[in-house]
Amino acid sequence: MNQSILQGNQKKILLISYHFPPSTAIGGMRIASFAKYLPAEGWDPYVLTLKDRYLEEKDINRLDSLDGVPIFKAGKLVTIRDTYLKIKLLLNRWRGSNKNVGETAVEKKSKKVKIKHFISSLAILPDDVRNWIIPATFKALRILSREKIDTILTSCPPYSVHLVGLLVAIMRPKVKWIADFRDPWMVPIEKNFSITTSFSNSIDYRLERYVIQRADLVLTTTKILAETFIDFYTQCQASKFKLIPNGFDGKIVSSTDKQYYDSFTISYTGVLYFGRTPEPVFQAVASLIKKNKIAETKICIKLVGHCRNVEGIPTFEIIKKYGLESVVEVIDPVPHAEAQKIIMQSHVALLLAPDQPYQIPAKTYEYMGLGTPILAITGEGATADLIHSVSTGKAVHPENVEAIEEYILEMIKHKDSPERHAHSFCKQYTRKSSAQKLAQYINRL
Repeated sequence: MNQSILQGNQKKILLISYHFPPSTAIGGMRIASFAKYLPAEGWDPYVLTLKDRYLEEKDINRLDSLDGVPIFKAGKLVTIRDTYLKIKLLLNRWRGSNKNVGETAVEKKSKKVKIKHFISSLAILPDDVRNWIIPATFKALRILSREKIDTILTSCPPYSVHLVGLLVAIMRPKVKWIADFRDPWMVPIEKNFSITTSFSNSIDYRLERYVIQRADLVLTTTKILAETFIDFYTQCQASKFKLIPNGFDGKIVSSTDKQYYDSFTISYTGVLYFGRTPEPVFQAVASLIKKNKIAETKICIKLVGHCRNVEGIPTFEIIKKYGLESVVEVIDPVPHAEAQKIIMQSHVALLLAPDQPYQIPAKTYEYMGLGTPILAITGEGATADLIHSVSTGKAVHPENVEAIEEYILEMIKHKDSPERHAHSFCKQYTRKSSAQKLAQYINRL
């Protein structure tokens, strides 16, 4: 057990996060790292998260470094969406025997779509886990009272977590509250990949404003997001907004300490979320094979995790489209340690971050720590800036297939002597360093 945890003479903080180990969600790693390293900085962490029975996937090994950290869990209430679906089923049955002949089919369908869209936008306001807000709020209040804690940190997404913090801050005005934005909510870009209306957006904007105005400190993971908040929320002092980047654990792995796959290997680990597709890389590799610049027997692409579909299309169909059946391997989720090993043995780590100018995927830092050059398929913004600033790979726009080809060829040429990181720059992105910054900011409150 970590002997520095809960010694009784340290300050206490409650970390509230929907995602936390043993959940495999990448969003939980940031808060887990705070819980791991804060004790050494004079703060005893307590954690409030979601009950295990609601987790889609678990990896119990992710709790190994958190021995001794008190972890509390809250469940969910029945959602309005659940009720809506039941009512919808009953209405559909009723309509089957009560047809309205006064409207055309097109008119009825148009009205139905508009009503459904409006209801859906409210049913996921601010997100689809809002039924965790009330149980988590009451649980947090009990923990604060019992453990005599006067500082909390909430981390989003999901955005509902900040509403837990807002309610706690309203009911306990003396509690210091840090609101951590791993990704943007509404500013500077409205919620991505969500059903919204102008009405629901207006509510979301107001909720975000309440959170930022009420919080004592607002954290972001990128400089560009912190600067955007400062420019937008001019009624708040600029000193309220602080940057704490994500990071990686341990020391940077040197290329000289690694054993690589025999074939030149490009690997991706994680989930192919909506909007993320490896197709530009497929296109580049297929082109290089067709031009006889590489042999298909000498290159391998590994997609590890939830990668069997790309935006609703089976990944195999896209692979077949480019004739890469013998090149691409689609591997189902593996334990985190095994995924790290795959990246370490690969010559290039593939990062997919399109249309994310204000955030950096957490796995970027893990790739950096594992010492594997990164091919980031992304536009201009925070991710591209980081990749180029630490000389750890190349950021390429998804439409620039020619540049992807050039980078792959360059890395194949240096296959036996891979590029090395600028270690002095990478060291600032350790999770320990991030926790140290957090402790400094909290102490100033």
